[in-house]
Amino acid sequence: MKFFRDTFRELSGFKDVQQFLDNKISPVCATGLSAVHKAQFIYALFTDKPLLVICESEAQAKKLCDDICVMSGDTDFASFFPSREFALTKMEGFSREYEHQRIATLSNLLNGECKIACASAEAVMQPVIPKEILVKNTVLIKSCTEINLEELKKQLTDMGYVRCDRVEGPSQFAVRGAIMDIFPVQSANPVRIELWGDEVDSISYFDAQTQRRTDNIDSIEIAPALETVTDRTALADKIQALGKKLRSKKADIIRENFAKDCELLREGAELVCIDKYTPLIYDERPSVLEYFDDTVIFSEYVSANEHANGVMAQYDEDCKLLIETGELCKGLEGHYFE
Repeated sequence: MKFFRDTFRELSGFKDVQQFLDNKISPVCATGLSAVHKAQFIYALFTDKPLLVICESEAQAKKLCDDICVMSGDTDFASFFPSREFALTKMEGFSREYEHQRIATLSNLLNGECKIACASAEAVMQPVIPKEILVKNTVLIKSCTEINLEELKKQLTDMGYVRCDRVEGPSQFAVRGAIMDIFPVQSANPVRIELWGDEVDSISYFDAQTQRRTDNIDSIEIAPALETVTDRTALADKIQALGKKLRSKKADIIRENFAKDCELLREGAELVCIDKYTPLIYDERPSVLEYFDDTVIFSEYVSANEHANGVMAQYDEDCKLLIETGELCKGLEGHYFE
């Protein structure tokens, strides 16, 4: 598939764009490209540093991602970076599928498996897990090495994994004697780790439905299951401190909600609405842009900008309503960038 890239790089228009970028002259506007030619252009533009492509909508970002992968002949060359839903109130049946996909893309960017990330304007406006936190909280387990099972269980809980009796989906883990099953969010299949004392005796993938082992592997990386990775006890302390400062009309209702959330955090139970506390978890809101240090590409900039303004207006309205009902308070806004 290098033919498509090499052919495009010989076009005079592409050479002009490349020259501007090489000389740090930007922004550069390229017009007259059809959908498939956009994919070819972006594929040709990649050299050795990952690129971020910002589109108007989720559908356009997904389509462009698929086109780039077809153009390159590598299904992992580009990754779709979706927007996610924030759980700011208590709810049942909340799915973190898109959050897991975002974390998987960020992990692939760090290890070099993803060259290009395609995202909607909304996805880029949402804070992400900081690069250093993702690296620090990605657990590497190797065969024939020792692990502390109790420490690993606590770490997985802080990373957003939920302990259960039987692993059936991503972000779950189970412990039965000397066997630990984990379903990493960036993996297509769960893994089974068998211990001999404190030493890892074997690691293998297994089928989530039949629970039978399949392929043996030498090591496995486990990325966080949440973009809000934190020490839960420390977060509970911060929530309580914020509650003491409240002076609004809804202060009693908010403090009551805070108390219930703190109890769940200290018990190590799942807190669905942990997204609410993102401003307390990270002193500075981390942006996906920190995962890129080269060119950022907009597909249809004007449309993407208009969509971004609409997203921000809707978020502001949602915040007003949540503050009025006591679900949010001042100091807990900031789940989107302007």
